[in-house]
Amino acid sequence: MAKMSEEEKMAVMHAWLDDVCTTLDLDRAVLDHVTPQMLDLIRIVAHGPSRPGAPMTALLVGLDAGIRYGRAEADATGEGGAADPNLALAALIRDDIDAVTALVSAQEHDA
Repeated sequence: MAKMSEEEKMAVMHAWLDDVCTTLDLDRAVLDHVTPQMLDLIRIVAHGPSRPGAPMTALLVGLDAGIRYGRAEADATGEGGAADPNLALAALIRDDIDAVTALVSAQEHDA
């Protein structure tokens, strides 16, 4: 079997993620807003502090963003809620990605 190109790998990944989003009843738009940053974070962690820790780091980023988003939604209920919930959640995920990327950089600097 021929080796897949990066473009083919990405197409397979996107098809898989479409299926997962459908199965979990998640809005794919949130994922679309953070895919490049999340892939970079996973790469940085996998090639830095912990290869097996990379997917778990992505899970933690998503969990934290979801929890913070839920709190923000609860706070905003009386204020009409977020203008675009997908963008609000994506922004929280990007904040977490930035925080974890800074942690990796700090650990590399200290090493």
